Parts: sequence; C-alpha cells; structure tokens
Amino acid sequence: VRNKKYISISKGRGNTWKDLGTGTNKSDSSYAIEVAFRPDDPENIWVTYACGTDAVGGVFYYSNGKWVTLGRKNGLTADVTGSRQFSNIVFDPNNHNVVYLSRRITAGNTDDCILVSINGGLTWYPIANNIAPNLVWAIGIDPRHDRVYIGTSAGTWYMENSSGKSRHEKNHE
Repeated sequence: VRNKKYISISKGRGNTWKDLGTGTNKSDSSYAIEVAFRPDDPENIWVTYACGTDAVGGVFYYSNGKWVTLGRKNGLTADVTGSRQFSNIVFDPNNHNVVYLSRRITAGNTDDCILVSINGGLTWYPIANNIAPNLVWAIGIDPRHDRVYIGTSAGTWYMENSSGKSRHEKNHE
C-alpha cells in the first residue's frame, strides 16, 4: 500500500512492482485499512477502505485487471452517518467462498458489525448475534476447530463457523 491508498503488487520478491491503482475515488480521503488475498487466487486482491472527511470508504477487489466496488446491492449498507467504513477481511482457509468482514465504526447499528459472505464476497449478511457493540479489532479463523475469533474492545468472542452462534470468551491470563 502506497500513500495509504494505492496498491502495488510484486511477483519478483520485491525487486519489481506493478501499480494496480486504487479501488476508491482518487480525489477523496479514503485510505486502505487491510489487504487480503483470496487463497486460491493470489491475483484476486481485496482491500477495505476507511475514510476521512469527504468519503464513505468501502470494500473493493481487484480481479482480471480491474477494480470492482462492493456496496448496497451486495449487502454492504451505510451506517447512520452515511459511511461504509470496513476494516478486517478474512477468507476461511477451509472454504475460500466464505469471507468475514468487520465494520470499522458501528455508529447506530451494531447488528452488522460482523458480516459474512458465503459466495466469495458477492453478497454479505450480518452475523453479529450477541456481540457487544464495540469496535472490532481483529478477526481470526481456527480451521482445525471450525471457529471464528473476533477481538473487540469488550474482549474476545468466538463463533462456531457452522452454527453462526457467538459466545463471549473471558480473557485468560
């Protein structure tokens, strides 16, 4: 990520770089938060953007030489401030069509602070269940136990990947 926005990729161990541009409008103040690669297709690059004062952020992916913007028609609605700020994006290592996404800010609606796609990111559904209305700092997947871990300001939560039910896990010392 260059200048917090422009994405470049290297296939030569960093010796040469190809500029892919950016998925977001170059004139707005959006900036990249996280970059993820679809495990079965390293040319398929996903980027979450947050925003400054004149942008709405969003989720974009690069495939077949072009950027694609995901939005309302894909289930990524804006919060009460009109923002589509997302942060974490994680592909399930056991099923690359399952992707988890978190909102950067949950203003006004905590039901969709965590979203899942079961069709490779084409449509998204909220799965926050009983997760406390806090910032989501990280999402991790334990493929051996089929669990999705969610790190929030209120602690660590986990969800059985197949059931979608979340549980709070107390912090252990």
